[in-house]
Amino acid sequence: MNYLKGKSNAWKDITGSQFEFLTVLGYLGKGKWHCKCECGNTKIVSTAKLNNGHVKSCGCLAKTNAVKHNAINTREYITWTNIKARCTNPNNSAYHNYGGRGVTVCNRWLDSFENFYEDMGNCPKGFSIERINNDEGYNKSNCIWASSKTQSMNRRSNFIVNYKGEEKPLKQWCEDLNLEYKKVFARIKQLGWTIDKALSTK
Repeated sequence: MNYLKGKSNAWKDITGSQFEFLTVLGYLGKGKWHCKCECGNTKIVSTAKLNNGHVKSCGCLAKTNAVKHNAINTREYITWTNIKARCTNPNNSAYHNYGGRGVTVCNRWLDSFENFYEDMGNCPKGFSIERINNDEGYNKSNCIWASSKTQSMNRRSNFIVNYKGEEKPLKQWCEDLNLEYKKVFARIKQLGWTIDKALSTK
């Protein structure tokens, strides 16, 4: 790996410095450092995260702690590893639907499983993680543990509409108003009705 050479007033060379389990190998530019973990893996970390201690290892520390607390086979831990993989690993089979289209994981959750678990708590039986707004990433304010029914209503393929100042999937509106979804969808898409007319006409 090629490192930037020379001195600059914009950054201080910390090559060789150790931050918890990480040793800095060299500067990559734009505030990023190539680091080697004590476990042997390498990781690219920003100057800020090294200095404030938000990143202490390549990720193995979180895994070690999860094992220590018997969490590694739990739904919560598996969920955490899965969302990181599909958002950050281009080789993951689901990456094109997540990281590939700009879905991110907040730095707090990337840093450790403990942070994720602290924010989300236990996953109820039969539930899985769901983003409230599919255009936003994984973070505490945008995620809930949701049932399969709730998740199906929030898929990207659903038709989200604004009616009486509130946004919901069209299927949900039809269910709430006791309307036939296919008929209402046809009114909007084929007949060109407004949302208000399509949902208020029985």
